[in-house]
Amino acid sequence: MKNVPGNKQFKMPEVTPYDGTKPMYLVEDVDDKEKLVEIVKATIEGLKQS
Repeated sequence: MKNVPGNKQFKMPEVTPYDGTKPMYLVEDVDDKEKLVEIVKATIEGLKQS
C-alpha cells in the first residue's frame, strides 16, 4: 500500500518490494475486509491531498 499520511494510523510494517523502490506499507491481514476498506479509503484521501 502506498505510503500516505492518512494510512500511517494503521501501523502497518514498511517494506521495500524490490531494490530501488520507495518503502510501502504491507497489508498483512487481507481477510479483514472492514479494516481493508478503511485502509483503502484513507489511502485514497491521502492521494487526493498529494
